[in-house]
Amino acid sequence: MPTITISVRDVDLDVWKEFQKRIIDLYGSLYGQLGTEVTKALELWLEKNKVPERVNKRYIILNVGKNHTVRGNSNLKTLIEKGLWGLKERYRKQWERITKGDLVLIYSGGGIRAKGKIVNKEYKPNEPIYGWDDPYGYPYLIEMELENLTSKNKLPEIKIPLSELKRNFSFIPRLSIKILEEPEKVNAIEKLLDHYWKN
Repeated sequence: MPTITISVRDVDLDVWKEFQKRIIDLYGSLYGQLGTEVTKALELWLEKNKVPERVNKRYIILNVGKNHTVRGNSNLKTLIEKGLWGLKERYRKQWERITKGDLVLIYSGGGIRAKGKIVNKEYKPNEPIYGWDDPYGYPYLIEMELENLTSKNKLPEIKIPLSELKRNFSFIPRLSIKILEEPEKVNAIEKLLDHYWKN
């Protein structure tokens, strides 16, 4: 174990003397024992005052367009078949906040229609996604696993309506992405999922 020499101010002298006396009573000497016992005391303090780990849960709402069918929205094909979506340059900062394991909700044409989780993200400015309306226009890629897709041609019916998203999160349908990470917003979306989601 590496050793370190420390100086500590404002230690109560009576407490320090009593601490040393107890060590002598226990071991017969301070030599070779003081550092060990100070370490134990620090470990006990750390355990007693342990800060609980903060569990950060984040929901990503992705707006994939007004039309929820492949026929009317060519970019949907890769979302439904491969779980792949992309964002434009102006959404780079939001994309940077996304991490693997984040929960994702798919918004289209009036409400949330699908849910899942983020499994990967990549920035690929020079690799076109053929079949998209602009193959080079969405370089900030997001890969996800969606749970409730039942058709290769369209997204499921609406589960959570736009009215709830506006009321709870000031959701604006023209934006491509909204991130919910504040505890009160996470709690609110989870209540909506519990209330509306029927598998």
